Amino acid sequence: MDCKIIEKNLIDIIEERVAERTLKNIQIHLKSCPKCTLLVERFSQIWKGFDQTKRIEPSVSFWPVLHQKIKAYEEQNSHLGEIFFGLKLWLRPAVATVILLMGCFFGYQLGNVSQNYDQIQSLEETGEVALEELFFAQYLSSFEDFPEGSISDFYMSCEIK
Repeated sequence: MDCKIIEKNLIDIIEERVAERTLKNIQIHLKSCPKCTLLVERFSQIWKGFDQTKRIEPSVSFWPVLHQKIKAYEEQNSHLGEIFFGLKLWLRPAVATVILLMGCFFGYQLGNVSQNYDQIQSLEETGEVALEELFFAQYLSSFEDFPEGSISDFYMSCEIK
């Protein structure tokens, strides 16, 4: 018999709720294994000590007061629950609308990229200078709007040697 079976059935062994055949095998194992014997003895002392402890009964007024406190707590928190439920009902369509609008916006931007790409390809045929002008007009023109004397102007006009 394995020690793990003793450990798993410890309470059943102490309360003698084990079948006779199994009980004989357990007794044989306990005679040959001092570790399991010590475990059963110590645990039986602790287990039987629980029966001797004094049970504390609550006062007569405990349960009605407890019910009142629970009811007051639930009433207080039910208002918050209603607010969050209403907010949740309102937020779902709002979030769905925002996601839909963002999808439309990014789809439109992706569509513009292909139009700009067509313009760039048509200008490639005309020459490299036109391509640079288109690139500058499309992407770098916003760098010319810095106020004179600002930090951005300083960095943009600084020449790297």
